[in-house]
Amino acid sequence: MVDATPIWKKPLVPVRLHPSPALAECKFFSVTTIPNLRIYDKIDLYYHEGVVKVIGRIVQSSSSNNLNNLDIMRFIAAILVVSIHTTPLESLNSTLSLAFENTIARIAVPFFFAASGYLFFGKISNNDQRNQAGRYWMKYTKRIACIYLVWSLVYGGYDIYRSYQEQDHDLLRAILFYLRDFVLLGGHFHLWYFPALLFAVTALYFGIRWMSLPKLLLLSMGLYVIGLFGDAYFGVLGDDTVLSRFAQSYLDGFGTTRNGLFFGMVYVVLGAYMYDRRLTIRHTRPGTLFVLSAAGLILEVVLLNQFTVIRDCNMLLMLLPATYFLFQMLLHKQSPNWPIDFKLLRDSSVLIYCSHGMFLGLYSNWLGNGREHSFTWFALVFFTSLALSALIMSLKRSEKANRYAGVLY
Repeated sequence: MVDATPIWKKPLVPVRLHPSPALAECKFFSVTTIPNLRIYDKIDLYYHEGVVKVIGRIVQSSSSNNLNNLDIMRFIAAILVVSIHTTPLESLNSTLSLAFENTIARIAVPFFFAASGYLFFGKISNNDQRNQAGRYWMKYTKRIACIYLVWSLVYGGYDIYRSYQEQDHDLLRAILFYLRDFVLLGGHFHLWYFPALLFAVTALYFGIRWMSLPKLLLLSMGLYVIGLFGDAYFGVLGDDTVLSRFAQSYLDGFGTTRNGLFFGMVYVVLGAYMYDRRLTIRHTRPGTLFVLSAAGLILEVVLLNQFTVIRDCNMLLMLLPATYFLFQMLLHKQSPNWPIDFKLLRDSSVLIYCSHGMFLGLYSNWLGNGREHSFTWFALVFFTSLALSALIMSLKRSEKANRYAGVLY
């Protein structure tokens, strides 16, 4: 039965909003008419649900500048990924190096996933028609697949040659193993992120059609917990138990749980959840909560190292709250007023991530003892990758090279 109650007689729904200057231009009310109220003060406004939705869109558009913080953090995350692969602190202190690379630096990839989920969900949720959301999903996955294929071709010759040596110079077997790794693990060792992202955003896109976003988040958290036992918590299963043999059988076939199902999905859905709840979730001290989560992350690694054997440190329990509160801190912090194009930071983060693998072996062979020259190794790999990124981005601005440079990021 249709509710014929006039809109002005319907009960008002209380909603807590955090006004921005753009709200002062809203035709429904003017914040500037309230005496002695600073523009960023938190106030309780009571509006009908339909009005709140319109105001919410204005809040979102006015806070878009804070997305610059995400671009800055993505650039920092690219630096952290390079540091994981080059151990820059090893030449200073091996304990400090191990602690940094296996704790704080591990936030980088979860942040990449969460940022992708946040922005992807923002696009598909703002499309009122399902076919428009579907077209964006197709466009997004096509772009990610293209990046993955192009960079796999860049590294393909080296990877097939290495597989050829490992498979006793059997070329057919080497190609088959490379194709297996291309599908399951990522062509080159660090390109696994792209197939994992493809799976995760696809799971998000179709998952929200079958269940609510909170339920999908709980499901992905359950998968993440299972995946922990194929990574950092593998030693907890024991030396020769039923569970350890089952986990080892899985790892023999699929190589790792660091993939889209067990790893990438939870962070992509978490990013989507943060976008969906961006008007209702508000932490007064997200920076403090992030520091506490980072401290818990360090403690988790210390305890695991003390009582068991750590297989790897890609997947850790405290990475979830650490990533969440870092993201919240960036979203609610005013972005710096730097005279730069933040898109350059965003694009260069992708290019640094993809290209740094080319220089790891090159400089490692040249420097010799990696432990003595670890910081030099890191600096050479990072700055060479940065220079190559700048070159590729400049080529994209060229009319002749735009088509070819654009497929790289």
